[in-house]
Amino acid sequence: VYLKQGHVFVSRLSGGVFQPPERIDSSFSGPSSQPVIAAGNGGVLLVAFINGGTLYAVDRPGSAGPYVGPIGLFSGAQNPAIAMTNFGKAYLAFTADAGPSSYDVRAAYYYLGNWSLEPTPLNAVAADNAGTGAGRPAIAAAGDGVGIVVWGEDGHIYSRRVWGTAASV
Repeated sequence: VYLKQGHVFVSRLSGGVFQPPERIDSSFSGPSSQPVIAAGNGGVLLVAFINGGTLYAVDRPGSAGPYVGPIGLFSGAQNPAIAMTNFGKAYLAFTADAGPSSYDVRAAYYYLGNWSLEPTPLNAVAADNAGTGAGRPAIAAAGDGVGIVVWGEDGHIYSRRVWGTAASV
């Protein structure tokens, strides 16, 4: 996945050969930014990006199917990170605008073509500014279907596990 002239493109690898680029954000005239991609078994592709301050996701459920989306997941988002398990479950972490000069770390969960948002921010301390600058979120998806989100907050590094849309304490 990459940006070209402000738009998101994917060049799939099939049979050891990169395919011609496909524009993922073709329904938007304005520029997109911060594209991320995750790939799964059977040719599943998930692409997330920011356009107009909103986090969007596009999925391709298999190598033979068309792209589905873009689906708006969260307004006021930045710094997305995405990871997928071998079982088709995926997690998307991002920084969310929480008001004047305040940011939260949030997560979304993907399974069987559906996205769900974590109901509350993942911040260790609700009032802290989280997930900005060098502290932008990163995410990994474990083989057991659990997501692990790591981010910077108030000069510290935090991590939390997420199962679907439930976070560890």
